[in-house]
Amino acid sequence: MNDENGKPFKKRMLKRYIEGLQWVLYYYYKGAQHWRWYYPFHYAPMISDIDENICENLLSGRITIDEFELDVNCSTTNVPYTPFQQLLSIMPTRSIGLLPESYATVAASSELNSYFPADFDIDLNGRALPWEAVCLIPFVDETLFIEHEQQMLLSKALSDEDKRRN
Repeated sequence: MNDENGKPFKKRMLKRYIEGLQWVLYYYYKGAQHWRWYYPFHYAPMISDIDENICENLLSGRITIDEFELDVNCSTTNVPYTPFQQLLSIMPTRSIGLLPESYATVAASSELNSYFPADFDIDLNGRALPWEAVCLIPFVDETLFIEHEQQMLLSKALSDEDKRRN
């Protein structure tokens, strides 16, 4: 990661990590500035990677949340996910029955099948027990999920009870 090929990756990772720290601070002190932001890596950078220039820029306010790569044409960036959308994007296949039946059809769709692996790698990274490991599962393609959900809701309406739950 310290060679010339790894520096752009490390810089991108650090920028996103600092954005995440700012996102949390803004969330608690100013409210959510961007509901759809996420950290796109499985691991955080090492503390030794955060040099004093980054800390100085962060503390002085030269790196700010305004630098987030927002999709200004997307009206959903400042709208939180519904509970069913959140659960659909994190729920393992074996637990999909906890969602309304119509959502199980979304998870079973051939385009989304790869996001619900029956088997996936874990990285123990020096840990002894499996639940301490990092689960190396694919990141969700939000647009694809919401598109499938909208198609599903057009064909199969939620029951009144499910609407209340959501």
